[in-house]
Amino acid sequence: MIRLTEYSSTKRAFTLIELLVVIAIIAILAAILFPVFAQSREKARQTSCLSNEKQVGIAILQYLQDHDDTYMAADHESTSPYTWFDPLQPYLKNRDVFKCPSLDINDETGLPATSPLLANNGKEYTAYVINGLFSHATEEAKFKTPAEQIIVAEREKNIDAFDYHAWEEEHSEPTPQAEDPEEHEEWEKDHIAKARHTGGANYLFADGHAKWYRFEQTLRVGPEEFGM
Repeated sequence: MIRLTEYSSTKRAFTLIELLVVIAIIAILAAILFPVFAQSREKARQTSCLSNEKQVGIAILQYLQDHDDTYMAADHESTSPYTWFDPLQPYLKNRDVFKCPSLDINDETGLPATSPLLANNGKEYTAYVINGLFSHATEEAKFKTPAEQIIVAEREKNIDAFDYHAWEEEHSEPTPQAEDPEEHEEWEKDHIAKARHTGGANYLFADGHAKWYRFEQTLRVGPEEFGM
C-alpha cells in the first residue's frame, strides 16, 4: 500500500533574525543609492543652470549688437530695484533664465521682507551676479580677451542686493583681474556662490560661453588662470 506524504498547508513565517537581515540589506542599499540619486539630481540642476547662463550670454551678445558694442548700464545711484538684467528682457523669452534650480527663493529666509529681491512676488529675483566691470556701459573693446573674462557668476544665498561687483579690480594690470582670494575672502564669501554645484559653480564669460569651475580656478594666480 502506497502512502502519500501529507504536507502542511501552514507557511513558515520569517524569523526575527531573517527579518533583521532583510532590513539591514535594504538600509545598506539605500545608503549606497541615495547619494547617487542626489548627485544625479544635482547634476541635472547644474546642467539647467548652465543652460540658463548660456541664454543670458546670447542675450548679452544681442544687446551688444544693438547698442554699439556697449554693455548694459546699471543705475547704481537709484534707490529703486533697478537691475543689471532688466535691459536684457527684450532678448529673452522669460525671466526664468535668471533662476537657478539649486537656489530656491523660498529657502532664502535671511532676506528681509522689504528686500527688492522679493518685490512683486519675486519678479525681480535673480540667482546671478554680474562682474561690476561690465555694469557701467563699458565698451566691449576694453576687454582684449572676452573668452577669459567672467561676466556673470552665481549669487550666494540670502544676499540682499542686486550685486553688481563680483570681483575686485586690479587697476595696475592691463586686463582687469581678480585679486588674491585671501585678501577678499570675506567679501567674496558674502557675494559669490563658490560651491553650489558639487564643489563648484557655473560661470558665464564675456564671449557668451559658460562653464563649471571650482572658484579657485577663476582667480588669476598664474598665467593660465582667468582674468576678470
